[in-house]
Amino acid sequence: MFRQVSLATLVRPLLFLAVLFVAMVLYLSERQNAIDRQVDSIIKSVEAMQESQQRLLDEQLQLSLDTNKTGLSISSHDNQIDVLEQYTKKYNLMFFGLAEEGADEDPEKLVRQLLVSKMEIDLKDKDIEYCERHEDGKSNPKPILVKFQRWKDKTRIFYKRKVLPAQFEIKEDLTIKQIHDNAKLEAYAKLAQKENKTIKWNGKTLFVNGKEVRAADVPNSILEK
Repeated sequence: MFRQVSLATLVRPLLFLAVLFVAMVLYLSERQNAIDRQVDSIIKSVEAMQESQQRLLDEQLQLSLDTNKTGLSISSHDNQIDVLEQYTKKYNLMFFGLAEEGADEDPEKLVRQLLVSKMEIDLKDKDIEYCERHEDGKSNPKPILVKFQRWKDKTRIFYKRKVLPAQFEIKEDLTIKQIHDNAKLEAYAKLAQKENKTIKWNGKTLFVNGKEVRAADVPNSILEK
């Protein structure tokens, strides 16, 4: 009788610890699942916002081009060409820092290896429309121009580019006008900063002392200073 009581006394705490351990594991597992669900929800919300922005861009292009129906027109021939060029480049990204392997190299293979090894992004075969070396006149090695099938893939890669090592860089495929406008805004921001004004960038939009500054309002002469 004494031995049975002793065994029960010993087993009871062990059973309690076992139950407690299982309960903790289940609790932590549920917490992790809840966090995963929250992360998925956030990602879906961001993707929905990005798709909404893209639809607005498509609508803006349609409004700009369909002058017979809307009565709207683009102010100049150059602006019209730039809008069209922006539209054709919206699926493109430029990859910098990938070493050239000669005439027989496979640019798409180099890009896919970079995406998998450095960014943990594994695209399907159909997700990339084409890859080719692009001569920009100043980069060595020459960057690789990539056109994606889906704007969603292009955006996901672009916003994750900061995880890349310093020798690699991913940039948007901008038009000449966009590059020129960005240079004007950057020059204006530096000048305003020297004048002790408050500078803030919201994406590509510049605010000086709380007011938005548009590239069209900045004179080209600022690039000569």
